[in-house]
Amino acid sequence: MRRRCVVCGKTFPEGQGIVIEHSRLVLEFHSKRCLARFFRRLFQDAPDISCIEKTIKDILEEFGRVSEKTVKKL
Repeated sequence: MRRRCVVCGKTFPEGQGIVIEHSRLVLEFHSKRCLARFFRRLFQDAPDISCIEKTIKDILEEFGRVSEKTVKKL
């Protein structure tokens, strides 16, 4: 099965690239660069970022706790 990048349109085989699936939404990126371009554009053009602001803060806190545990192990 071939997939198509939503940013650049390149096709790539199953098992490569980055695929994000949530409910009925499927985002397919052939590289991390395309993924970064997509999310940079999403945040720049979002008319109301407040709808996802809490989720972003929660995720950042979670990653912060994980990184603190990693540093303590070293």
